[in-house]
Amino acid sequence: MSSEKEEFINEIYLYDGSFEGLLTVIFDCWNNKAFSGIYTEKKHQPKFTDTITSITTDEAKAFRVQTWVLNAFGEKILTKIYRVFLTEEEDVEIYIFRYLKLLFKKGKGIFKDIADPLIDRVDKYELAFSRETHRMYGFTRFEETEDGILFSIINTRYNQLEPLINFFCNRYGGKRIVIYDLGREKAAVCDGTKSYLIDNPPWINKFINCKESGVYEKMWREYLEALSIKERRNYKLQRQMLPLRYRPFMAEFNS
Repeated sequence: MSSEKEEFINEIYLYDGSFEGLLTVIFDCWNNKAFSGIYTEKKHQPKFTDTITSITTDEAKAFRVQTWVLNAFGEKILTKIYRVFLTEEEDVEIYIFRYLKLLFKKGKGIFKDIADPLIDRVDKYELAFSRETHRMYGFTRFEETEDGILFSIINTRYNQLEPLINFFCNRYGGKRIVIYDLGREKAAVCDGTKSYLIDNPPWINKFINCKESGVYEKMWREYLEALSIKERRNYKLQRQMLPLRYRPFMAEFNS
């Protein structure tokens, strides 16, 4: 009777939601064949049958996993699993774990196995993330505050804050930049030299409330209106190239 009950027990690992936290979990559960899933502490919905182990992020363990991936398979694969992690897709943690297990078992040969459902899923996640990143390089719109800070609001499908702040910090060298993700309530900040992320910053409303009164948006609309040729407008193609979800935060579409 007891063995039948054990079959219904889910052994769950919880972590703090950081990439280092996930790598710590992977280090700790690497040889555990019985566990059922890896979840963030915020997302997990406890069930009666769950046996939960909360893992504290250990930078030394995370570094060991990261170093192994880097040395054995190269920076490209480390970047891949980080991008996949940032998609925040459902059960993405367990897919990353299984992907690393497959790497360990089969080595670099798995890269050619495009028929493997796991390889295909991981590759598609990375591709979707990278496509949105490159879109946001062009779609992100900044307004300059009275203090000279470049401020932008985004609401992306995937967590793009880190790649965006790194890109714009390099592009506008020496400028202070704030990018706020409305859906995730997180901000990426560049102080002119280095960048960092902040959860739910208490000062963000000051930036939102101090946005300019519409002069910037009006200028963009008039400029694009002057460039466009009415007879050649293709709104269907425009929607494909520039999805509606990004437009509320783009000056040329604000009215």
